[in-house]
Amino acid sequence: MMNVHELVKKALKLYNEDDCSEEAFRLAQEAYCLDCESTCANSIMGKCLYAREQYQEAEKHCRFSYEKKPKSKEVLFSLGVCLREQGKYSEAEIYLEKMWLLDEENPRYLMELAFLYLDWGVNLRLALELVNSALKKEVDMEGKAYLFDIKSEIEEELKTYDIDAPRPECG
Repeated sequence: MMNVHELVKKALKLYNEDDCSEEAFRLAQEAYCLDCESTCANSIMGKCLYAREQYQEAEKHCRFSYEKKPKSKEVLFSLGVCLREQGKYSEAEIYLEKMWLLDEENPRYLMELAFLYLDWGVNLRLALELVNSALKKEVDMEGKAYLFDIKSEIEEELKTYDIDAPRPECG
């Protein structure tokens, strides 16, 4: 029988290969059942639940991990995107900005913060700056294509963007 860390390691490897296969999810659940207080078990559960679009459940695991590791970029990322997917934009912004401030050069973090602003419909000029900055970084072709898609969406939104409009109340 594997211990928690072995289960998490194997689940994470499978998660990274297949964006949370059934086996990755099973291993994550097994790790969590062995030690529900484990930060790494909660973290992989959050990732797997997010991949399965179970955002509220994922958020619970991500919050637990955040309480234990508040300066972990991956934990901040996971919690931020879970909140964004639920429309809790103002709260998501807090965690995604913290994540970005820990690694301002990471194109993935720039992109996620820009994506948050696009979804929320606020700070679109800043979102465009973030995307343009991310495009200057070393990004794989799939990432560049995604960034160009986001950039196009932001530019379209900016055509009708009212900078004096009040910030939408969300989440």
